[in-house]
Amino acid sequence: MPSPLTDVRVLDLSSRLAGAYATKLLADAGADVVTVETSDGHPLRQWTAGGSPLPAGEDGALFRWLHGGRRSVTSGAVDALRAAADIVVVDDPHDHGPGAVVVAISDFGGSGPWKGRPATDLTLQAESGSIASRGVPELPPVAVGGRLGEWTAGVYAAAGAVAALRSWQRSGVTERVEVSVFECMLVTQNMHEPLHAALAGSDAYTRWVQVPSVERAADGWVCFSLVTGQQWLDFTAMIDRPDLGDDAGLSNMLGRWPRRQEIYDAIEPWLRERTVDEVVEIAAGFRLPVAHVSDGATVAAMEHFTKRGVFSASPYGGYPQPSPPYHSSAFSTRGPAVAPRVGEHTDEVTAAWHSRPAPDAGAQVRPLHGVRIVDLTAFWAGPSSSGYLAALGADVVKVEAVQRPDGIRFAGGQITQADGWWDWSWVFQGANAGKRGITLDLTKQEGRDLLHRLLADADVLMENYSPRVMEQFGLGYEALAAQHPQLVVMRMPAYGLDGPWADRVGFALTMEALAGMAITTGHPDGRPTCPGGALDPIAGMHAVFATLLALHHRDRSGGGHLVEVPMIECALNTAAEPLLEHGAYDVVLGRTGNRGVGAVLQDVYAVAGDDAWVAVAVTDAAQALSLADVIRGRGGSVPEALSDQARWTDDREALAKELAAFFAELDGEGVVADLVAASVPAAVVRLPTVADRNEHLDARGFYEAHEHPTLGTVRYPVLPTRFASWSGPVHVRPAPTLGQHNDEVLGGELGLSEAELVGLSERGIIGDRPAGL
Repeated sequence: MPSPLTDVRVLDLSSRLAGAYATKLLADAGADVVTVETSDGHPLRQWTAGGSPLPAGEDGALFRWLHGGRRSVTSGAVDALRAAADIVVVDDPHDHGPGAVVVAISDFGGSGPWKGRPATDLTLQAESGSIASRGVPELPPVAVGGRLGEWTAGVYAAAGAVAALRSWQRSGVTERVEVSVFECMLVTQNMHEPLHAALAGSDAYTRWVQVPSVERAADGWVCFSLVTGQQWLDFTAMIDRPDLGDDAGLSNMLGRWPRRQEIYDAIEPWLRERTVDEVVEIAAGFRLPVAHVSDGATVAAMEHFTKRGVFSASPYGGYPQPSPPYHSSAFSTRGPAVAPRVGEHTDEVTAAWHSRPAPDAGAQVRPLHGVRIVDLTAFWAGPSSSGYLAALGADVVKVEAVQRPDGIRFAGGQITQADGWWDWSWVFQGANAGKRGITLDLTKQEGRDLLHRLLADADVLMENYSPRVMEQFGLGYEALAAQHPQLVVMRMPAYGLDGPWADRVGFALTMEALAGMAITTGHPDGRPTCPGGALDPIAGMHAVFATLLALHHRDRSGGGHLVEVPMIECALNTAAEPLLEHGAYDVVLGRTGNRGVGAVLQDVYAVAGDDAWVAVAVTDAAQALSLADVIRGRGGSVPEALSDQARWTDDREALAKELAAFFAELDGEGVVADLVAASVPAAVVRLPTVADRNEHLDARGFYEAHEHPTLGTVRYPVLPTRFASWSGPVHVRPAPTLGQHNDEVLGGELGLSEAELVGLSERGIIGDRPAGL
């Protein structure tokens, strides 16, 4: 089968992981990707997450995987190559060089008071509210391992590139796309907590974890994610403690947290008598979200992954590496390939790449103007995906049922029990801005008939049910394609549409654990810690990317097709390093707390105040000297080991204690200001509820106010990808109330009369409030 981006040229001038992942995604889809390097090579060539020494002339496993199948040129006639490229990826947000589409990835973007501010993954996590949300109050807050922000920015950049390419091909007008890693973190590693604070009228926040979450069984760790009250009841039945299920105070996650020790004492005997495999098998039988807590040594051997062919064989020894995290019935992705040598293709590319005529000029509109998407998704992953597509200009019609509204709506009951409480969920609001909302009971033929009428003029249907649900509705792909041959059907199952685990219930936390994210997050001597749901919007953005590819392919070849984006495969791609490091070097990556990788000297330090912290990172000798200057300027004693980079690792614990003593009595805001002024990456560890109160975000207009019928003024985050040609609001409307647009869509567009709408409401096919209330 063809690849969707065949004949698309991509020039990669970036140097960071985010750029490498963005261009890998484009290469997987068939683009001709050329990396521009200096004679010293790309910085990732010598990178290993576990610090494994590389033989002379050998590139690291991560570089080889990310750069497989692309070509390399050394710096030379770059402007000529840029003029011939369709997409150019750069680090500098102020880059004004040639290129039909230029995508710039930077920490804070090219505008606002923080542009150019020194930063690392750790300090960006701190300012975004990510670190402060993770862990337990008895221990310091802890960062996500594995540079997740870079991977996230990479998929945002890839999606932005394809969206801008679509616009350029229709208008002939060049586009500049700006991706802020900080803003990507704000909408993935922070679960819309600023919206929560605004709706609740309180900034209060305490670190907590789900109970149960990551727990120890007889031979290892296992992860649960009990989101609903029914799941808790089923869990208590499974462990033979129905008395806990009868306790109304334990029915929700927040109620279980204060009584966590009581619950741990109750579940520990049951877990310690069983292996992880046994626990997972039993819990899956109860349809509970459950998973192994895997590392690079265990994840590759799991039966589900081997039977689905989730991994391919590396051309460097045959060890497993992740395959692209989406599958299409109409187009293929590129297979494993070797990475280029530095400058290997300079003459070849220079001779072959010449400027091509621009498309005929046309009206410049948003990339998905004129596209209709029918959205059956729920919770966070699917709605965040369709929400991004709505911002790209698509008309997204969200379909719920009064019998089964989007389950994430019910988080609003934690704020108010007043009528209309189902509109108060902060995650629902954050993920669904820009959409219209209708209700249809798809268990009834009348509801399915109306859905088919809606699909007659639609371009995309999106859903993230477990695989058997659509078939039970009679809405499997074959049935849909028979009636709607033009339709792209985007399915987002947890584990895929087939394989041994296809029918398992999956939530972000269990898949974060399974993919290797939890085993690399947490304090070294503590339990593994899930990132906390970030996988939901990250998987959602992979679905955005795949949807844009599907539309691009359909525009060229005609006809709809099926696209499958399993959440677990998105997790395995963005947590590729544990798998690659084990396969290539027999290294099992583990937890390093806030020490992380990439900056030998970094940590989170307590400062004056209640549970107040700062994040500080030193990546080179110059920054170490600057940190020493700040310590002296504040009257502190400079640790002797700070001036000798060779001692940073050997004297790490002693150095950490001396630095902790220095920061302990300082005002966090003041010392961070001093450090940043001295070009040392530093940040206050912000509560997630106040991460929006930031002069930089205000200057960039990252939050956009809309009037909601129930909630009044709501400030919605816009996109962490900025398109230079756009003007006006990013979102055309706030998130919909339940069934808000029934009359507009079913009446005004499908032509149902008022009497017909009343009859549908009386029969429960449509409505505007949850059934039974």
